[in-house]
Amino acid sequence: MVAALVFSQALSFWLGWMSPLEGVAERVMQWTPLNIATFLLLNLQGEARVAALLGGAAVMLLLAGLAGGFTWRLPGHLAAPLAAVLVGVPTFVLFQPYDWRPVVLLLAGYGLGLALSDRGWIASKPKRSSSSASTLSRFEALFDTGIVLAGMGLLIGIGFGLPGLLAPAGRRLFSFRDPALPDFSYPGMPTPVTPLDSFYVNSKDLLPPSPRGWNLTIEGLVRRPLRFDLDTLRRLPRDDRYVTLECIDNPVGGPLIGNALWTGVELRRLLHLAGVTNEGRAVMLTGLDGYVESLSLAAAGSPDVLVAYGMNGWELTPDHGYPIRLLVPGVYGLKSVKWLSRITVASTEEMGMWQQRGWSQPAVVQTTTRIDVHRIVAGGVWLGGIAFAGNRGVSGVQVRVNGGKWRPARMSPTLSSPAAWRLWEIQVPVVAGLAEVQARAIDGAGKVQSARRRGSYPDGAGGYARLRIPVPKR
Repeated sequence: MVAALVFSQALSFWLGWMSPLEGVAERVMQWTPLNIATFLLLNLQGEARVAALLGGAAVMLLLAGLAGGFTWRLPGHLAAPLAAVLVGVPTFVLFQPYDWRPVVLLLAGYGLGLALSDRGWIASKPKRSSSSASTLSRFEALFDTGIVLAGMGLLIGIGFGLPGLLAPAGRRLFSFRDPALPDFSYPGMPTPVTPLDSFYVNSKDLLPPSPRGWNLTIEGLVRRPLRFDLDTLRRLPRDDRYVTLECIDNPVGGPLIGNALWTGVELRRLLHLAGVTNEGRAVMLTGLDGYVESLSLAAAGSPDVLVAYGMNGWELTPDHGYPIRLLVPGVYGLKSVKWLSRITVASTEEMGMWQQRGWSQPAVVQTTTRIDVHRIVAGGVWLGGIAFAGNRGVSGVQVRVNGGKWRPARMSPTLSSPAAWRLWEIQVPVVAGLAEVQARAIDGAGKVQSARRRGSYPDGAGGYARLRIPVPKR
């Protein structure tokens, strides 16, 4: 099975198919308890997919081992196809892969491997003596373990290293420079715009789907069904916007948030070109990976919603949705479909994959702040961080120490859009001992960040940002 996994993973990559482990790994992620999944995501971020890949591979190895044990005494011409069926049935029934082709390829490789390892297609397997059957030499055990570990390492390399090496280099769309904010440029402080290689990645997919043969289709309740390639989209009027994107999994003060200058076309412009009929009430959005989300037609018609093809002056990276993705300011990232390939105008709005599992349908961003850096200075503590309130904007940040009075922080300028985060900094007086600092943001409508602490499920985390700082005597 290890050889079949490596073979099918490599061939699927070359053919532009999804990973054969995609459905299995997705179920592994869904079955992982929320607190464990959140821990892995926060600490590993995009590399958490390695854990999902290994979990999926472990499940397939278990199924293969059970199937192999069940068919061991059968002749090769019966054992190979029966074992493949015994692995394939639970794979398709339990894990429901989006693309059946790579799974069939995996099963064919597994069956072929069993047949070739047998001494003949027709002859029964030679019987082992009771002594040889009950004892396995240390060398054989170490050899088999080494084969499995080497195969798993190769699987990871094919799954993550090869696509990265062979993916086409992103093209620069235009010259872009991070807007300098000298008064907020301190060691440890985030930059106003997050570099592409530092922007968080979260996805249900092990690998970005192949864009080979990609185009964007607009269909459903429209007068003129349309199809766009990337060059055609880029010839439409361009919009550049600073927008902060946050994952709904992000805890208060967490790292799953980033700000970028996004480049693209307004979704409402594309819908206007297609001509939505009077029956249209919602928009269904589908990615190349089969991920589906929905927006009401009113939300989709907002001038804020962008079909984006660039970040910070560059093409989107594969992890961030190349060739295009949706960008919906004011809501969490689960609504901003990556690898967008189909827009369907429908009469009713339907729940997407995560909403069917209990996550929020509107997914409106909660007002939040983060303490990124602190430093003991004469007379107190200097603190700095970011604040974000979706497209409501941020009007201010307040900080207090040890339950004292709230003090207003100094805010950075707004980056031409209320949907972008703002930086803040403040110096507060403290005495020697343990200083417990709290920070809260105020949105553009004057509403203060909620004090109630809660986890991210189902509609985003809440509570003040907190930090404990030991302050030495002077």
